[in-house]
Amino acid sequence: MACRMIAQLPFELKTKKEWIDKAIAINRQYRDRYPLEPDANHNYAMSLMWAAFQLKEPTLERAFAEEHKAIALAPLLPEFWNILGQMHHFAGNIPEANKAWLRAIEIQPDFSEANARIEFSQSKDISFNVVPQDIMAENIVPGALLELGKSGGMALKIVNMGETDLRFSVSQVLSEQTTWRIPEGYRPASKDIYLEPEARAFTVGSNEIRVLPFRIQIPDERRFRGGKFCFLIQVRCTNFDVPVDRFARILVSVAEK
Repeated sequence: MACRMIAQLPFELKTKKEWIDKAIAINRQYRDRYPLEPDANHNYAMSLMWAAFQLKEPTLERAFAEEHKAIALAPLLPEFWNILGQMHHFAGNIPEANKAWLRAIEIQPDFSEANARIEFSQSKDISFNVVPQDIMAENIVPGALLELGKSGGMALKIVNMGETDLRFSVSQVLSEQTTWRIPEGYRPASKDIYLEPEARAFTVGSNEIRVLPFRIQIPDERRFRGGKFCFLIQVRCTNFDVPVDRFARILVSVAEK
């Protein structure tokens, strides 16, 4: 019922945000009316997932929660496990994605979509990594511009181990948009803290390594002095219909000055 209602959304909803927001509202209403209906939780989870990954809205944790409710109500429906795998995949948690897809295949061995996604996630053509996963910049002087990756060992790197040139985009994301978390003792970096990658879109050749330089500047204000902040960085491979993400954290501590 909810899916049919969404399919009938009027064409005057011209923007992607309008369409997704309306889908969320319809699915939430249907879920509230039928809380023990597995499809109601599943459809609501999917609309929340697309809000997170298409609109960068902080809805991913709710999407996971709703999909887990759907699975608890109908644990032998392979499509629910398939979508859970997609959520983990988009959030950069490839091992958990593969576990969910394997569960879908255990339930239905000929489930072609889960089989294809397992094969895709293990393809040598998307064999890349971002290293290290955590990079620390300590005792940054407030007001000074730090060029991370220009000197010393403080640098994030993309390692393309495949046989295909890969296209990437780089962006900062919220903790609610990924399964990665802010480490204890750190705060999410606010919009007042300047962080800019040297390039937001680029290509890394087959069997190449590329350094990802960043510029960071902490405002010279008392509220930032002595603080510890975390930037969550998303590195997205855009070669494929389904994007492939990796994540890293830049952990910054600010000098007392």
